[in-house]
Amino acid sequence: MTKKNQENELTTITEASIEMEITLKDGSKKTVTLRRVPLRSIAKLSFLADDPVGTAKIYLGEEQGKMVDSIDDFSIVEILEKGDEINAPLYEKWRDRQYKRMKQEGVKLEELVDKALESARSSSTS
Repeated sequence: MTKKNQENELTTITEASIEMEITLKDGSKKTVTLRRVPLRSIAKLSFLADDPVGTAKIYLGEEQGKMVDSIDDFSIVEILEKGDEINAPLYEKWRDRQYKRMKQEGVKLEELVDKALESARSSSTS
């Protein structure tokens, strides 16, 4: 994986992860690796849109996510920002695909409702 240059020397970005230094609530520092969420788990990001701690857990992965309650709130926000940065392209593609599928299903449902209404009207006039 190639590394991209960053202004912040405490952050290293690779194609699938970000290594960054965070602050714990006790003031100590720790280096963590944020991950690009695998496609099989990307839908969880939608369900956790209003849950910053849950989203941070996903970005940190299972093992590091266990310590999320000990992370300083400002570091949680940094985790969310950097996690969003590496996950946005895949998440946006997944979301767009979901939207298209729902739109297609909505059209199919609308057609079924129209047919049912038409059928009900014609049977009531007979």
